Formats: sequence, C-alpha cells, structure tokens
Amino acid sequence: MRLIAVAVLALLAGCVTTQFTPIAEAETESGVSVLYDYPAAPYRKLGLIDLDYYKPGWRAPTITDAFPKLKTKVREVGGNAFIVRGQRPGQVQSRSIIVSAEVLTVQWPAKPSP
Repeated sequence: MRLIAVAVLALLAGCVTTQFTPIAEAETESGVSVLYDYPAAPYRKLGLIDLDYYKPGWRAPTITDAFPKLKTKVREVGGNAFIVRGQRPGQVQSRSIIVSAEVLTVQWPAKPSP
C-alpha cells in the first residue's frame, strides 16, 4: 500500500509545469507599456481586448509570445498601456492562447533631461 502511494505521488509530481513570465519594462520600444496593476500616473480606461494568438510549431504559446500582437492592437485603439487581466488556452488544441487585457491611456511623467 505504501509503495502505491509513493508511486502515485511520483506520477503527480511529474505532471507539474511552470511558466515564467518576465515583467516588462515601464517603457518599451513600441511605446506601449505592459502593466500588471493600475499605474500611479493619471490614466483613462479605453476598454478590454481579448486577443486569440496562434503560434505554429511544437511549443505551446506563452503570454509573452502574444505581447507584440497585443501591443499593436492596443496602439490601434489609441492606448499606450495595458493591464494583463487573464490568459486561457485557445481553441486550436495547444497552439493558441487567449489573453485578456484592459487598455489604458496613461499620462506618464516627463523623463528628466540628461
């Protein structure tokens, strides 16, 4: 009985996966900031975007794979930042991800002159 319990625990431990998502810098080369909470600077909410991102290949997409396309969509609606609100698997087996984001226009403080 004890051997069965150890075998089950070993199988369950092998099923655990981890995904690391780095936190993006406040200002990016695209001019769109990736946030995980409301900014301290004044902002205006523009709406929500649900982006269905498909990635061909052998590896399932991660949230950071979808960021470039999401940043483009945010710029198209007039935003300069977005807050990641969630992610879930898409409908194309394990090759797509749906990212939900809240689009903002943030009045970032001016950068000091060097």
